[in-house]
Amino acid sequence: MDGFTRPCQSKVLNQPADAPRARLDPESQFIIHITESEVSCHRPGGIVETVRWDELERINILTNSDGPFAPDCFWLLIGPGTTGCCIPQGATGDTELLARMQQLPGFNNQVFMEAMGSTQEAIFNCWQRPA
Repeated sequence: MDGFTRPCQSKVLNQPADAPRARLDPESQFIIHITESEVSCHRPGGIVETVRWDELERINILTNSDGPFAPDCFWLLIGPGTTGCCIPQGATGDTELLARMQQLPGFNNQVFMEAMGSTQEAIFNCWQRPA
């Protein structure tokens, strides 16, 4: 890893959860609730998506080329069947969500960093439940 990437990665991955940061709009209107048993995303229109941690099958990041004028990075927390959450980066509580996901055994921070640098349509798999 080069001399720039390591310090940059360290800064991103080790930011305190209460570090001040600019709010994104409309992304900040999505509210994340995390409990010991599940994670849910409350959307501005009233829809709530929920997935249980013990049913979580994989975590992907979906990126697109719409930024910076529209949401361009989304967490896809995928459960069984059609269960899961689609959460835009910048949602209220996303820092705490990232910290919780990084506690999952095998969460791939390198893939996370690659996704954060993407400016095109792509899907990155950060975690998959072991078989």
